[in-house]
Amino acid sequence: MGIIIYNNEMVTNMKKRILISVLLLAFLFGILFGGIFLLRKNANEKEKIKSEEQTVELEKKTEKKEEQRKMDFVNVNLLEPYFSAEEIKSSKQRSFVRVSDIQGNLQAALEQLLYGFQYYRDYYANRHTKPAEVSCTFGDGVLEDTDKEFQRRLQMVQAGILKPENLLAWYFGCSEEEAKNMIPESGSTSDFSLFGVGGER
Repeated sequence: MGIIIYNNEMVTNMKKRILISVLLLAFLFGILFGGIFLLRKNANEKEKIKSEEQTVELEKKTEKKEEQRKMDFVNVNLLEPYFSAEEIKSSKQRSFVRVSDIQGNLQAALEQLLYGFQYYRDYYANRHTKPAEVSCTFGDGVLEDTDKEFQRRLQMVQAGILKPENLLAWYFGCSEEEAKNMIPESGSTSDFSLFGVGGER
């Protein structure tokens, strides 16, 4: 078994080497942690820049949409002088015809659907009932002005051209018999003035 004898010089050299190694390790750890810190800081800055860019892009898109909306509104107003009254009227008439066709087809579809419901109800209940009647009112159309039309028909009733029950049937969407029942009975000529036509019913 060999015996190693360390003299002072060897011990001093070893201490120096250990100290240098420790310093190098500390230096390397410092560089490593500094690099990690810089990488994280760089990533955070990139995320912040990216978020700011997205915010700016979103604001630009919003502004662009708002400008487009304003331009569309301006374009609609700018086109008005380029069309004559006849062209506008014919355009409205085409729209009215299209809407009327759609409403007619929708009413036919509803009638067929109701017929199918009633058929299967009667089939499974083993009975036969009178077909149901469909009454569709789609309200004001493109060129329809209900108030003006009512005033026009009322004037016709007052002039004696149209019967009051026809006006009521049109206005309430009922039959003429039901409309006749709506008109109040009168005992004297002066009492009957609902439509301004006078006369007994």
